[in-house]
Amino acid sequence: MDPAMRMFSREPDLVSQGIPKASVSDDRRAMPLISVVLVNYKQWDHTERLASRLANDPLVENGRAEIVIVDNHSGPHKAVRSLRRMDGVSIRRWGKNKGFARAVNEGIRLSRGSWVLLLNPDMTALPGFLEAACAAGERLVAEDPRAGILGFGLLDSDGQSQSSTGPFPTLWSSLARLGLS
Repeated sequence: MDPAMRMFSREPDLVSQGIPKASVSDDRRAMPLISVVLVNYKQWDHTERLASRLANDPLVENGRAEIVIVDNHSGPHKAVRSLRRMDGVSIRRWGKNKGFARAVNEGIRLSRGSWVLLLNPDMTALPGFLEAACAAGERLVAEDPRAGILGFGLLDSDGQSQSSTGPFPTLWSSLARLGLS
């Protein structure tokens, strides 16, 4: 594997570590294809709702996906007990808030999947979302094996496309978008 591409791949380069291919066990079938990382900070209700929806996805139910929750010192909440009982869900709780970026990195470190999907707890995953995400990833990698990042569009609660990039909206740009300029 090209050393520059190794940073994008979660698959270990076992041969370069001196482990012959023949000695690698078939336990990879048990490894998830995708790990969903959720960073929680005082959003237990949202986190529980999203994790519950994802945990009922066929990919999680058959072990092809996992959910990794990193809590940034939110304090006690009844949702923690419920989340700990869910199959395919793991929780890492910190004794202090270490920041969003560090929590994301911890979630990635703890994940076992070949791919990592970062989601905010306040989003809603539509049925079939994980399957569609994996299919899109597979198509992208088939088109360009060097691909390392995949982004998705956002929809608001009415199903309308919501911008996820660009400059921060101003009063003038918001009025212009509404046709009130």
